[in-house]
Amino acid sequence: MTDNPNTQSIIDLALQYRAALDKQDLAALNRLIGAYKDISKSLQGSIDALSLEIASGEYTRTTVIRLGRYKDLLTQAEEQLRDFQGLLSTEVRAAGGNAVVLGESQARGLLSATLTGNPGIAGQFQKLPAAAIESLLGFLDPAGPLYGRIKSLAPVTVDAISQAILDGVTKGLGSKAIARSITNGLGMGLTDALRMTRTVTNYAYREANRASYLANGEITPQWQWFAQLDGNCCMSCVSQHGSIHPVTETLNDHHNGRCTMLPVTPLFGPTIPVNAGGAWFDEQGEAVQRQMMGRGMFDAWEKGRIDLSQLSVEKPNDVYGPMKVVPSLKDLLK
Repeated sequence: MTDNPNTQSIIDLALQYRAALDKQDLAALNRLIGAYKDISKSLQGSIDALSLEIASGEYTRTTVIRLGRYKDLLTQAEEQLRDFQGLLSTEVRAAGGNAVVLGESQARGLLSATLTGNPGIAGQFQKLPAAAIESLLGFLDPAGPLYGRIKSLAPVTVDAISQAILDGVTKGLGSKAIARSITNGLGMGLTDALRMTRTVTNYAYREANRASYLANGEITPQWQWFAQLDGNCCMSCVSQHGSIHPVTETLNDHHNGRCTMLPVTPLFGPTIPVNAGGAWFDEQGEAVQRQMMGRGMFDAWEKGRIDLSQLSVEKPNDVYGPMKVVPSLKDLLK
């Protein structure tokens, strides 16, 4: 096995492909953000009116629940959020499908660049129909837990709005503070929607990568974990960066995770060093290391109480299966 002369080209191509996925993802996220802004604007008058009424009188949690404005706000919010759920379902489905198409073709491009330095001859490798890949992705099943979560967005968000109102009454907040709390409660729905869309895009893309590698398994029996090493990269992904996995194994990144997989071929082996993440982190200054780890974890790591390899553990997820995340410091020091 020899060093791959195309290493930098492969890395550049992987980053280029990741940027294309991000651009595709951003378009869907912007549509959701725009729709949610419309909901927020339409509810603002009711939010302000209720907040002023609560702040101007002697109300308790019980008496607020009886107010017509309280009931009307929650009813309006639920109706509009249920419409938003329909849009979210459509966007998630489209995002997953588009990511599959992109992931399958770009996996062949990476494989071609790995073997020849030329991504343009990707057509020489076996191509899988997008529909065949989608059928293997359980998280895209409309009857599955992902769509169950989408259907729960309206009631969960309305509960958050209600709790924000009642907490504001208990704390004796003024009208502006109550209105801010209500708006924050409403914003939880958008946060959930964006996380679901980003995550399904990333998982569908990576699983399409993997399906393409599996289809060309004699050429690429393994893949290598490739993280974008920057200030936004979590320590779980730093520790995984460069690790080698069989093509039968999923790249089970966390929610919103941006990591991708590079093909590993018998001819050249891995594109980057196996311990590339750890080596990169060791080269960073203390300020960067402390910021990425957090003060407590950094202090424990600096004193040798924990090792970088411990910073990626699996947590169960009912949509995607086990996800790799950073453990808590408390768990690490048990």
